Amino acid sequence: MTNAVNRFVVEPSNVWTGLAYNVRVLTSVDGGLTFWYCGNGRFCKNLTEVFAFVVSWTEPGKEPTP
Repeated sequence: MTNAVNRFVVEPSNVWTGLAYNVRVLTSVDGGLTFWYCGNGRFCKNLTEVFAFVVSWTEPGKEPTP
């Protein structure tokens, strides 16, 4: 069994909401051959929030930011 691998996709969001970025977490359970979006992610106001969210997912033992 292999460990799950995550990738992050950052896309522009609807500017009317005040949340400029949509960060989606894509997960692979086959060692990185195929990636799937499983509903995990967050809308962020700026790139600082984007980086904080990604770091919270990549550092072991750290919970994703609310």
